[in-house]
Amino acid sequence: MTAVTAEEKYLKQLYNTPLAPHEKASMEHTTPAAAAKFFSARKPTTTLSLFAHDAPPPIDFCKLVGDLTSSPRFQEKHKTKGTPLAMIAFAFIVRDEVMNSKVQMKKYFDGLTITVPQSHNNYQSPLPLHHW
Repeated sequence: MTAVTAEEKYLKQLYNTPLAPHEKASMEHTTPAAAAKFFSARKPTTTLSLFAHDAPPPIDFCKLVGDLTSSPRFQEKHKTKGTPLAMIAFAFIVRDEVMNSKVQMKKYFDGLTITVPQSHNNYQSPLPLHHW
């Protein structure tokens, strides 16, 4: 008997056996005061922000993409993909830097569209076809 078959047999027996009375949930030990407290309105919690006035620092996409595309490890990992390395790097940066922050999402996305902001620095990419 394989491990998969044994697990399947165990789960089938577990789910086809009805619960014993001591396994079922009951309100035997629940008091009306505990129920009232659980279902009462709660005070809203305050959320702490890592940034002053919810203004995160701007993301320098050009520098981050340039650093990522110039990495030999990144180039080797994605060399067989049909997408340009700069687009793959940009997607990784958006995933890591923008999508994990509601504030950044509102700043860079308009619905499902993202516009890459213009770079104010003149970076020289070692890859000639990947200039932003």
